Amino acid sequence: MPAEAEVVKRLKADPEYARMFGAAFPAATDKISYDHMAEAIAAFERTLKTSDRFDDFQKGDDRALTDKELKGLRFFLEVGCTTCHVGPVIGAKSYQKMRLVNPYENTHDVGRIKVTNDEDDQFKFKVPSLRNIAPTWPYFHDGRVAQLNEAVKRMAHLQLGKEFTADDLDLVLAFLNALSDKTRRALAR
Repeated sequence: MPAEAEVVKRLKADPEYARMFGAAFPAATDKISYDHMAEAIAAFERTLKTSDRFDDFQKGDDRALTDKELKGLRFFLEVGCTTCHVGPVIGAKSYQKMRLVNPYENTHDVGRIKVTNDEDDQFKFKVPSLRNIAPTWPYFHDGRVAQLNEAVKRMAHLQLGKEFTADDLDLVLAFLNALSDKTRRALAR
């Protein structure tokens, strides 16, 4: 968004947001404000705690993951996905070029360079967390991909220079589904 005023203008233009902000900030004179938007986003983000079977596995429950999910984890580690997707949330800690090996078709969104003015940041985007990745489509910074299996295939090509077989893809999807919160589980689209 180009400026705070534009954010507020767009929020106020949507009747559903007007209703929700009114309910969330009933005592406020100006219910839709930039500060209220930030407060609402922060409140939402605090709810994004995940308790999944992969957590159970990491805590020592050897039966938390199926054999297929374990094979998927092993493949995920061996093929190089952890170059970018690391840490407790399996990503969300760095910015990487969306085209490490092969070009991405969207060349209009130039990425982080718009913020930093550093040429090295051209086509760099925040690496997403893979927690709850299965039920939270669409994928990529531009929302171009609606199916997780397609996103995984494309990331293998773009970032690793690899073409996954159907079996490879099946294993990775099995592992990624194990990263879904137990109360929100949904099969990958």
